[in-house]
Amino acid sequence: MSGPAPSILILDTTLRDGEQTQGVSFSPDEKTKIAKALLELVRVDRIEVASARVSRGELTAVTNIIDWARGQGLEGRVEVLGFIDQGRSIDWIRQAGGRVLNLLAKGSEKHCQGQLGKTLDQHAQEVRDTIRLAQDRGLAVNIYLEDWSNGYQDNRDYVYGLVERLEESGLGHIMLPDTLGVMTPERVFAAVSDMIRRFPGLRWRNPLVGS
Repeated sequence: MSGPAPSILILDTTLRDGEQTQGVSFSPDEKTKIAKALLELVRVDRIEVASARVSRGELTAVTNIIDWARGQGLEGRVEVLGFIDQGRSIDWIRQAGGRVLNLLAKGSEKHCQGQLGKTLDQHAQEVRDTIRLAQDRGLAVNIYLEDWSNGYQDNRDYVYGLVERLEESGLGHIMLPDTLGVMTPERVFAAVSDMIRRFPGLRWRNPLVGS
């Protein structure tokens, strides 16, 4: 008997990643209107609406979006990018009424050592501590492995090791971005397939292909 058909979930990052485009800046009212359109009209599964702690205006926008989404029963589909910062991102998201943290972690050994000056074990412990703190404060947690494509190509044992250390952390999705666009679609397919086979109990997403 065959298993269930694979499903595709769409995470739209227009209101976070898209707003980093030069010359693009949305007002709180514009962000709320776009969020409504994405969830109600386009019917995407999830939207990432901001980076935590950017500005007071961003806090207002995220609060407005979540207030509206809560009235529609959609607040669990609104997500905010956050960081390993002694819980400040977590508190910011909770202040806005958010329920989902997309935590940024280092998906390559180069970033881990060069940017943080930390070992794999040290970084993994920081990530686990942040996940636990967020969960204790009522947030669901997904995780981005930043620079994963370079990390996978340069030292995939680092990537495997990080995921192994996070397997039992109660994560929702683990997101595997091709941050700098270094992979062809074929290489993305092969690498993501490898991660799925190696860690079959986890939920994966590759932002390049939206699945």
